[in-house]
Amino acid sequence: MSFCLVVCLWELIVLTLVVDAWADLIKFNQSGLHNTPNEISS
Repeated sequence: MSFCLVVCLWELIVLTLVVDAWADLIKFNQSGLHNTPNEISS
C-alpha cells in the first residue's frame, strides 16, 4: 500500500468528519441551541 494512497484515504476520513461536525453545528443553530453557547463549547 503506497504512502500516497494512505494520505488520500486519511484526508477523505478527516473531510467526512469535518462535514459531519459542520452539519451538526447547522442542526444546532436551526434548533435554537445557539442561544446557549456554554453548553456546546463544554
